[in-house]
Amino acid sequence: MVRSISRIHIAAIIILGFTIYANSLNGKFVWDDYGLIKENAHIKDWRYLPRIIKEDFGSTGETKSNFYRPLQMIAHMIDYSLCGFNVQGYHLTSILLHILTALSLYFFVRLILYDVTISFLASLLFLVHPINTEAVSYISGLSDPLSLLFILLCLVSYIKYLHSHNIILYILALLSFSLALLSKENAMIVPALILLY
Repeated sequence: MVRSISRIHIAAIIILGFTIYANSLNGKFVWDDYGLIKENAHIKDWRYLPRIIKEDFGSTGETKSNFYRPLQMIAHMIDYSLCGFNVQGYHLTSILLHILTALSLYFFVRLILYDVTISFLASLLFLVHPINTEAVSYISGLSDPLSLLFILLCLVSYIKYLHSHNIILYILALLSFSLALLSKENAMIVPALILLY
């Protein structure tokens, strides 16, 4: 019974996520998108991957920054490899990440509260809340859903590890934490969240 309810919840989250953000697929490049994507020669060639991994967020484009977010730049490289400057591909990546983050939140809340209804409502609230619009519709805001996705995956993996002592879950938690750190600096809060749990 719980499994079939979960499938319905997951399907509803996916459908609603695409329905809400489908209109952003036709959005244009704005603000930092020009420096980080449109005018950034480094995302157009995979030989620049070592530089993207070693240097700060803005060193490869026109936008200067002292942030370290190589995973976001790699995501932009993948998008460019698949769709060039067709903005729909970049927006589709953002929408997919937002939906995956909402699904991760669903499993996280279910894991800590043991309640599928509350986890469904929490993930729906996250999915539709207008505060997330910029992170989803603004291409350069990709680091937000990217880091939150890996933070939630880290927490889910670690909590499951505590119950099962399966070393693979522990490795997945460490890997997710590393990917979250490579996405955005706010992932440094994960150890504190684990202590709070």
